[in-house]
Amino acid sequence: MQIGRVNGSIPSFARPNFLKAAVETVPVETGPVPSTEKKMTDTSQDSGVIQTLLKQFKDHRLPEALAIKKRVDQGACLGEHDIAFLEKIFEDANYAMPLIERHPELQPIASRAVSLYHEITEKALENEKKS
Repeated sequence: MQIGRVNGSIPSFARPNFLKAAVETVPVETGPVPSTEKKMTDTSQDSGVIQTLLKQFKDHRLPEALAIKKRVDQGACLGEHDIAFLEKIFEDANYAMPLIERHPELQPIASRAVSLYHEITEKALENEKKS
């Protein structure tokens, strides 16, 4: 049984269309992202938020992303957990954009993270097409 298969079929959220959409929606250039959510504008709070986000990235998100990348590089398809993880990443990126815009020093790490997620989704899409 391949990763990403449930009862012999591919769940709708794991089909190539989802992956293709994820690959195509990864922003190459950072720019303003419209949001219906309240944007954080108080830069005095930014320092604590930045520290928390960087710790979460270092301790949880980066290791998980690297583990997923390793699996897809070995030819595996994304599983439900992997897809949920990536969906959460893309969703959270929209909320982080105003913070990154206010703090250009964060752009290199944000850009590298986006590149990693893009590599994962591209390879996963390629793997899904092969299976």
